[in-house]
Amino acid sequence: MGAYFELPRHTVLKQSIGKRRNGLKSMAVRHARERAQKEQELAAVEAELEAYLRDNPEITR
Repeated sequence: MGAYFELPRHTVLKQSIGKRRNGLKSMAVRHARERAQKEQELAAVEAELEAYLRDNPEITR
């Protein structure tokens, strides 16, 4: 394959679109993974708070 500037314009555009699609897909997967992790952390802290309040009924909510 020749240098980048020697490729036909439509090929360059198709490659650019493909790279951006793949980048968006990987970014979406990473963000979904990070979001799931944050939701798990939040659920753990909420459960810890509920347990603490259950064990210490003198504390008002």
